[in-house]
Amino acid sequence: MPYHLMDIDAILKYRQQQGMGRMLEYSSSQGCPNCCAFCAEPLVMKRGWSGLTAARVVKEWTKLVQDYGLSAINLVDSNFFVDINRVKEICLGLISSGLKISWHNANGTVAQLVNYDREMWQLLADSGCRSILVGAESGSEDMLALVDKQCT
Repeated sequence: MPYHLMDIDAILKYRQQQGMGRMLEYSSSQGCPNCCAFCAEPLVMKRGWSGLTAARVVKEWTKLVQDYGLSAINLVDSNFFVDINRVKEICLGLISSGLKISWHNANGTVAQLVNYDREMWQLLADSGCRSILVGAESGSEDMLALVDKQCT
């Protein structure tokens, strides 16, 4: 993202006044492989997904912290948790780098997240993950089928 084209000082000042701390948006991936009927993503990205490498994410977050004194990253990915190995590498990279930053609003699906074990949840917490956005699923099999959620 071309952060140098934005008035970062004004953004960070506003965020601090709102109690959000020194936080900027960051996109580590684009697209989503799911085909939920209520979402535009399958039409826009044709169910494709691509993500930056874990090393690049850690490097760019480190630079953002150094350049702008950030305390937090707000993820804007449509589906951050598509590649569990990539997520794990990002977590391990953040931990080993010693970067002190929290990250928020990583989007994921219940079907992805229920497969994470205790070790993975601990890595997420230790690396600074503080919030995950998960769409509300339905308890009705008929509704899940209607919106093509591909889960039960």
